[in-house]
Amino acid sequence: MALVACSECGKEISDKANVCPHCGIKRKKELGNLKGCLGITAIFAVGFFVVLFVFSFAEPKRNAIDVCKMMLRMESANSDNVKIDDVNGVRYGDKVTYEWTPLTLKIQNQHGALVGVSATCVIDTKNNEVVKFVPPGIR
Repeated sequence: MALVACSECGKEISDKANVCPHCGIKRKKELGNLKGCLGITAIFAVGFFVVLFVFSFAEPKRNAIDVCKMMLRMESANSDNVKIDDVNGVRYGDKVTYEWTPLTLKIQNQHGALVGVSATCVIDTKNNEVVKFVPPGIR
């Protein structure tokens, strides 16, 4: 038991007392453990929102074949005007080679015409990474 000052009359009273024996005022109870609970809850809430914020801006890992197709679109004069057919890859160990021919890949040239071109993309399947990209026009 500890002695604390009464908030009304200032005389010392027990910290367990509900009413001051000197002036009769009801003693206001401190939040005590509730303060600690609120603090811990606040810390968890802030931590949750920080994690949520970080992951909302984290870019999901793309499939390597989608990265190849994105690179092919970047080779076009107009990335919206590209026709990329799905082609079967040829596996060599941990690597898969995708080859587009003028029949399966058409991009827009600088004159606005859609032309057939060839391109190659090699993907490492262990790491899901593009290890080689041969863009159209470079042979």
